[in-house]
Amino acid sequence: MSARVWRTNDEEATVALGEAIAAELPRRAVVLLIGELGAGKTTLAKGIVRGLGAAGLDQVSSPTFTLINEYGVDRKVYHIDL
Repeated sequence: MSARVWRTNDEEATVALGEAIAAELPRRAVVLLIGELGAGKTTLAKGIVRGLGAAGLDQVSSPTFTLINEYGVDRKVYHIDL
């Protein structure tokens, strides 16, 4: 798979991008987000999780202190901070 680069200018656009990415994911997938603190990784994860129907935006938070957050019932999403 080739690398793809996206740029967004605000939180709403980043969430929408996450939802678009979710629509392209196969049933089982791993998405790796790398970036500096405050780069928008959790905001993008919010869009992906919502796009997969696993949780709402207000239910998704950074797993920095918990290390892993689990969302969804039928389709599980594991949000891990490594």
